[in-house]
Amino acid sequence: MVEVRSAIWLNPEHSRLNCILNCPGVGWIPFTADMQDASPVAKEIFANLANIQVAEYVPPVIDLDVLRENKHQELKAARAQLRLTETVTYAGDTFGVSEESDQTNMNTFYTQAIAMVSGAVDREIFVWMSATNRAHTFTPEQIIQLATLMKAKVQEIYEKYWYARDTLLPRATTPEEIANIHL
Repeated sequence: MVEVRSAIWLNPEHSRLNCILNCPGVGWIPFTADMQDASPVAKEIFANLANIQVAEYVPPVIDLDVLRENKHQELKAARAQLRLTETVTYAGDTFGVSEESDQTNMNTFYTQAIAMVSGAVDREIFVWMSATNRAHTFTPEQIIQLATLMKAKVQEIYEKYWYARDTLLPRATTPEEIANIHL
């Protein structure tokens, strides 16, 4: 008969346990036995449960604050991913709204276009590359329109993020509710 000590159930169904097994020639080693396991040792352990003291399964303590913080990091990553992949359609083409290049360049063009439309500086045309890598020539008015569309798309992304972060996440009271929060 196998010798075991420090046995503890790993699930509430009592179909899996951890223990310390006395292995001939080796000594005491950690061992996990499962009812579905074909090993002779696991079969013998489960056949002799009446003679083995097994500690009851204790569900893990779930720290909702840790889950919320992990979900917050996940939401930030999802927001960043949307900034890289979302586009707007204008002039029969698609344009990116990524933070690093598209928005920074568009903010510069937008400021220049506003100055041109108001007459503060001479008018020029703008060349802007689309997400499909096509060059477009735009007037200041068109740059303002495209910038407005891009700003609305970025606002939409952030509003989804803020709603998930500031409304859904604080109200979630179970791990399942936290897991089901997405942008």
